[in-house]
Amino acid sequence: MRRLLKKLLSVFGPSLIGALGFTSCDLPFIPRTEYGTPNCDFKVDITVQDEAGNPLKGIKVSPILISTYNKLNYTGTTSTAEHREELASIETDASGKASGSYNLFGVTKDIRVIFEDADGDLNGGTFAKDSMDFTPVQTGKGDNHWYSGEYTISGTKKLKKE
Repeated sequence: MRRLLKKLLSVFGPSLIGALGFTSCDLPFIPRTEYGTPNCDFKVDITVQDEAGNPLKGIKVSPILISTYNKLNYTGTTSTAEHREELASIETDASGKASGSYNLFGVTKDIRVIFEDADGDLNGGTFAKDSMDFTPVQTGKGDNHWYSGEYTISGTKKLKKE
């Protein structure tokens, strides 16, 4: 019996070890293990005008990501918390356009944009600080893994003089 077992192991052992080695590789029917962080490309395309519809130059446009989530308190009750992340500001050009591109970790549903007159009385006078909320629109597909695609916010904002 012992001889038969040794013979079987010597014949089938290498094949068994080889088969086990192949099962550790990435096979099409086994989902692959991925490490990383969800990310997306985010674009801003906003036009800023005065109340008459004239383009405003020198307006500081600051997108802020707003993430709302529920957190469990020590008392066992749930409360809503808000996380804000300010992105690099963009300044409008002579045509009133503010365009920018970012690579973000994750996708957010709410974007608040703050508009501030950065140049004071130049370029049409002093305008009041204002804000506007946007919902990003998906403009490019992801790869069904960690890359979520391209998202864009666009629109026109009219500012009032102080």
